[in-house]
Amino acid sequence: MNLSYQGIFEQRGKLYQQAMNRCPHARDEEFANLLKQLPANRSQVIADLPAGGGYLSHYLSEQDISYTAIETSQTFFDFCHESDSHHKVLCPLNKISLADQSQDLLYSLAGMHHTFDRFPVYREIYRVLRPGGKAVIADVPEGCKVDKFLNKFVDKFNSLGHQGMFLNRQDLQAMEATGLIIQSQVKEDYYWHFDSIEDMANYCQLLFGLDLANLDEIVSGIDKYLGYRLIDGEILMNWSLLFITVQRPKASNSSDKVTRFKTFGHDHF
Repeated sequence: MNLSYQGIFEQRGKLYQQAMNRCPHARDEEFANLLKQLPANRSQVIADLPAGGGYLSHYLSEQDISYTAIETSQTFFDFCHESDSHHKVLCPLNKISLADQSQDLLYSLAGMHHTFDRFPVYREIYRVLRPGGKAVIADVPEGCKVDKFLNKFVDKFNSLGHQGMFLNRQDLQAMEATGLIIQSQVKEDYYWHFDSIEDMANYCQLLFGLDLANLDEIVSGIDKYLGYRLIDGEILMNWSLLFITVQRPKASNSSDKVTRFKTFGHDHF
């Protein structure tokens, strides 16, 4: 079964939220890496898509940042909170309900791989960014260990299946085709943190909807595909994502749309 992002999380978004509530700091390193690629400053206008339950907002410490969670799933949308500075919109990712050139920064963490036609999304990212505005798209790169964990192990033990289409060269080409300038692509290796092996297994069971696996099978799958270790009484589970940082040109003339493409480290595709 190959459902869309919206279709998947309408069915298992509540379980995902339970995982995030159960271990709210498990993915601190992941969000830290996201903000390392693209730091947020005071008075900036920020969009997050797809936002899940608005988890990124908890890592934005500056109170006068304007943050908008963009979701396609009603389940996740309902979990996103609102305040004077925190907003949320429910809309398709290929038709974002934000004004042209309205965003300073845009973040996309680990949600694109369930969107199979991503060019219209990148085109929308270009549209909503202000001239000089930046975005970081973070997701699993094609062919890595996390790819195999998700599309083999999770696919086997999730009754909905899991067939993600992960980041590849076509994404870079699509971003460039919209006029976005690719500034960097960085693969970051880091850990998800847990107090115990049981916490790790329970978290992954909820987050990935592993309804066909028991906890022992989940631990075995993590060990086989990802690896984990015990350090100073803490369970550290290996994880990694590719972070692609792009910028809308500061001016609209054609000379500003020449791609300046830097690769940090080795070629990831």
